[in-house]
Amino acid sequence: MVIRNAKVEDARGIAHVHVQSWKTTYRGIVPQTYLDGLDETTRTERWVKIITEVNNTKVATNDEGKVVGFVNYGRSERYAADGQVYALYLLESHQRRGIGAELLEAAKTEFQREGWHTYAVEALVDNPSMAFYRNNHPVHYLLSSFTIHGKVLREWVMTFNV
Repeated sequence: MVIRNAKVEDARGIAHVHVQSWKTTYRGIVPQTYLDGLDETTRTERWVKIITEVNNTKVATNDEGKVVGFVNYGRSERYAADGQVYALYLLESHQRRGIGAELLEAAKTEFQREGWHTYAVEALVDNPSMAFYRNNHPVHYLLSSFTIHGKVLREWVMTFNV
């Protein structure tokens, strides 16, 4: 497993991980109509733009160089934290192997380089990976909510020390 900076050529792989992880992780949590509408082509275009404009994404690649996970991070503009992990996703087949922890550590290293001391993460209350975040010892929780396709979803906004 290799953790490295994302390249534009990774956008399709990142989009695949993004869409597939939503479909497997949030099945039964997020409305199925929303999950069915997720499109890898549209996501690829968004990831090309993100990587081109502000490369704040790290990818995890397997031995064949295929993207199996990613983390996207940056300055927090919504919460009382210096940084924020905007997205941390892995293909279901690569979860619970320590790759998520490696990706999170890569983001934290970037936060340290910026001189940041805290970071925020948003995660659905019903996210099956909540234990992962709890094991990283959040220092503050805030309960928030938003609506997707008419369903109100609750999420924890957690703040951590770098």
